[in-house]
Amino acid sequence: MSRPLTGIRVVDATTGIAGAYAGKLLADAGAVVTRVQPEGRDPLDGRLLAQHLHAGKNIGPPDPDADILLVGADDGHSAPVPHLEKRTGTIRVEISPFGNSGPWAGRAATEFTLQAWSGSLEMRELEGRPPVAAGGSPALWASGAMAALGAAAHLGGRGAELEVSIFEVATALWGTPALEPQLAPGMPRPDRAPELPSIEAAADGMVGFGIVTAQQWSDFCRMVERPEWVGDERLTNMAGRFTHRDEVRHGIGAWLTRHTVAEVLEQASLYRIPVVPVGNGETITAIECYRASETFRPNPGAGFLEPRPALRFAPIGAATPAGPEADRDPARPPLSGIRVADFTAFWAGPYAAQLLALLGADVVHIESTSHPDGMRLRSVRSPDRERWWEWSPIFHAVNTSKRSLTLDLEDPLGLEFAQRLISDSDVVMENFSPRVMERWGLDGPGVERLTSDAVVVRMPAFGLEGPWRDRTGFQMTMEQVSGIAWRTGWPDERPICPYVCDAIAGIHAAFGAVCGIQNRRQTGGGQHIELRMCEVAAAIAAEQVVEWSGAGRRMERRGNSAERGIFQDVVRCRDDLWLAVAAETPEQQIRLSEYLASPPSELAAWAIELDSSLCLEALWSLDIPAALVTSAWKIHENPQHQARGFHSLLTHTLAGDLRVPGIPLKPIRGPRPEPESAAPTLGQHNREILMDRLGATREEWERLKNSGVVGETIAGGRSM
Repeated sequence: MSRPLTGIRVVDATTGIAGAYAGKLLADAGAVVTRVQPEGRDPLDGRLLAQHLHAGKNIGPPDPDADILLVGADDGHSAPVPHLEKRTGTIRVEISPFGNSGPWAGRAATEFTLQAWSGSLEMRELEGRPPVAAGGSPALWASGAMAALGAAAHLGGRGAELEVSIFEVATALWGTPALEPQLAPGMPRPDRAPELPSIEAAADGMVGFGIVTAQQWSDFCRMVERPEWVGDERLTNMAGRFTHRDEVRHGIGAWLTRHTVAEVLEQASLYRIPVVPVGNGETITAIECYRASETFRPNPGAGFLEPRPALRFAPIGAATPAGPEADRDPARPPLSGIRVADFTAFWAGPYAAQLLALLGADVVHIESTSHPDGMRLRSVRSPDRERWWEWSPIFHAVNTSKRSLTLDLEDPLGLEFAQRLISDSDVVMENFSPRVMERWGLDGPGVERLTSDAVVVRMPAFGLEGPWRDRTGFQMTMEQVSGIAWRTGWPDERPICPYVCDAIAGIHAAFGAVCGIQNRRQTGGGQHIELRMCEVAAAIAAEQVVEWSGAGRRMERRGNSAERGIFQDVVRCRDDLWLAVAAETPEQQIRLSEYLASPPSELAAWAIELDSSLCLEALWSLDIPAALVTSAWKIHENPQHQARGFHSLLTHTLAGDLRVPGIPLKPIRGPRPEPESAAPTLGQHNREILMDRLGATREEWERLKNSGVVGETIAGGRSM
């Protein structure tokens, strides 16, 4: 296994999960990481998780020759770092709840309250119960990955000072619905309906489904012996199925409870329905996709089980010694000049490629008119509207700053131009099951035959090898199998998917690509990078396996309550709005008790007598983390985001002006780099890419157009 950041030196002077995970990712990629012991409180103190996150790091004084310096804390209250001087060329990345600027800079916060601000809780207000947070602190893990990405991307320059706002990262995870009302003005807020089917009870356990497309729903109906549901317009979408959930659950249960988990997995796989057993800290190590890949291994110091690194690096071609690289112009984005062939679809892969585009790369998103990116089909417009596929909120959110090329790879000329594009690219990315690219000879070995120094990033759900290699998977099934879903929801109800895995896998894939790019700059050789989405999910749910194997404790769903003596809850205010409050430290709990003249558990009785704005003002004055439970539909109106320019106003060819999220990486001094363009329309750049870049003759161009190898219209008008 290659370690592309070998020779890079890092100082980790952070506290909390986010910084520790950033350091771990850099160490796993080959960097030498020195951890500076904090002088004050670290939220990881006393947790087995700390031994997992800090494994492989050195303990000692700051390295004066460090290439990367990580500072900051999950709660913003980072401890001072003694005797730490920044040398010229060191990249400094600071992690904090809100960043260093804007009206909320320095304000107390926890992941719980940041989830409330970002729209995460609001999407889980169901069955007359309070909104519930995503368990397991996914925004902290994602922020760590974002910090590692930013640091690695800027290597080789003249040094950079960057900041990662956990609030902005949380918005990247949960804030994409803000594009829905922009694309469909006047459209009522959709019902907050969980996936159905999702996590369901079989005869001997629970199974998780990921039903995304119309074909998958049709096949699922036939599998559970309910063919009459196929044409039932009441049940064609999640909201409709949730409205009629008693009928649907009864029908599903009648079939599932007659079959074991193993039987359900076998049947669903025959129908190519995404399905997994539901995992938790106790059971995950025995699930076949993890057991066959030996995903979990003993921690060398403590002996508990932990997931191995989710990114696997292998060299491509023969590395040639590279001479000293000239410092890159700090005024230009760090990936300027890098060309990316983006063969990805849906969310995780396109987001990974978008992050590279926002860092300056030239990204070409490849689709075909017969098989467009599936996320285009999640449109707010009905298929009877002209070019309805251009109104997909998530597609607009994760494909800015890209160019679009359509190619039918089943046609020899279309395949030839795909090969030309790969030969002319520095990075090739794809996220299909392995058989798809193998069919066209565009897998890792195929790319290596075309170009020996490319960085190839492959993102299969369950890996390039193993018994599940050809199974499809979506973020729901990744969260179900890994234990992420296990910790979200109420103890007396089924687990809920928090919908974070796609974006988090995308950040990891972008980090892997950047590591490969930096290695190529130093050695001249390419990299083959495999990222198994199921292992990314296992990485951010690592504490469950660590706790079970090391302490015999199975971590469970707790609703909105927290572990380790932290008080947090969601309470209703007089104006009927919800307020999320977290008193994480003993000092915060004392201040809250003194203010209420009662224990923190009496917070609900206090809040119901006041409007939410007064509650929020009072708690902030006490330096206690608090937040309004806000709809993601309005996230671009947040004053902190507006002050920091997190959303950019872009003009789309058809949809007009849209406010879209940017990258959750910002220079500490100066404005945030903005996306260059809105998401492209289907095939918008066919001519300029094929003729101007790839050298297609006029005759080839006419044949490509006339035969339908390229186009700007979806063939057959398919829908999800």
